[in-house]
Formats: sequence, C-alpha cells, structure tokens
Amino acid sequence: MDTTVIGSSEFIKVLSDTSVERFIPLTAPASLDLYNGYHHFLGDLSATSESIIISVDYRLAPENKLPIAYEDCYASLVWLRQQKPTEPWLQNADLSRVFLLGDSAGGNIAHHVAIRAIRDEECLVRIIGIIPIHPYFGSEKRTQLEMRHGSTDDVKSNDMFWRLSISEGLNQDYEGCNLEQMEVSESEWNWFPNVLVFVAGLDFLKERGEAYAEILNKKGVKEEKL
Repeated sequence: MDTTVIGSSEFIKVLSDTSVERFIPLTAPASLDLYNGYHHFLGDLSATSESIIISVDYRLAPENKLPIAYEDCYASLVWLRQQKPTEPWLQNADLSRVFLLGDSAGGNIAHHVAIRAIRDEECLVRIIGIIPIHPYFGSEKRTQLEMRHGSTDDVKSNDMFWRLSISEGLNQDYEGCNLEQMEVSESEWNWFPNVLVFVAGLDFLKERGEAYAEILNKKGVKEEKL
C-alpha cells in the first residue's frame, strides 16, 4: 500500500476474534501490526517503505487445518475494505496498490490469497505484488535435497508438519501444498500480480521456492528470485 506512515510509535493488534489491542513497544518505528510476532521487523519495514502494514492472526493447524488459514487471511482483505471509510489510520491507505508478504507458510498463504482475490469479482482491493520469503510448498515427489543422504530427519519433520496442516485422507499433492495440482485458468494467471521470491541458500526447502518461481515463469507471471 502506498501510504504515509502513522504518526505515532504504536501498534494495533487485531486478533482473529476481531478484538483489538493497542500497545506501545519500548522502541519501534510507527507501524500497524495485527499479529503477535515480528513487531520490530514490521515496524522497520513500515517506516522504510512508508506503508501501512497489517499482519493477520490467522487460525493455526493442527486445530484448524487448511484451507482455514487461506480463508482467514482473505477475510482480512474484506475487513480492510470495510474499515477504510471509518478508520482514521486507514484514510491514506491506497487499496489499489496492495502487496502481500509472507514468510514460509505465509508465502504459501500469500499465493492462495492472491488467487482468491482474482476470483472474487466483488473484491475491491487490488493486489499488485506478492513477496514470498522461502515459501513453504511441497509434493509427494521428493526434491534432490530431500533425497540426499542425511536428510531423513528433515524429511520426517516436514512430512509431519504437512500431516498436521491438511485434512485426513489428503497427501502432499493437495492443491494447497502442490501448486501443480491447483486448477488456475490462463486468464487468472494473466491477472496474477508480480512476484518477488526470496530463497535462502542453505534452507532445506530452497528447491521448493525455486520450483515455485519456475512455475510462475512458465505461466508468464513477472517474477524475480533472490
């Protein structure tokens, strides 16, 4: 969102039950934060980019399996549009220039929220870019890193996380995990926002992020990989 920074060093925390808490950290730039983590990073990002930042306290697995996280985060876009006319701190928010940023599972969620925004004809929030940071995807087919000697424990841990995140009877070829299984039309890809993909050089899931960038490239999405 291309906006001015809120003129006070406070955070607004909006929980998934719609309750709101306002608090002032000891030292932090002006920011909007709606989640109970990354406060100082988001504060720095808000001040540097001169933007309003909203981070969603979405419901977590295993109690709440996918696609609930997608639904909660998409609901935040609806909430943003509904609150803009009446909330003073949103008056300068430009809802025609919105970015989605997510780390790990958040990178996965950002992708799916972007697709939902494209499909919802009543969505009045325009997403022009998404920034997945070592996004968390998977598949039943193993990557080279996953098949490498010494990766057994990492593979077991990763498989456990996916079992906790998806419904019983599904596997890692579920469309929320394996994007190649997700049905997206050519016209939807044409409307997909620009993407800046970050992958960490020593990350066990590095190849998953690289594969995501390759899929975007094949679909004609403008992407940059760092």
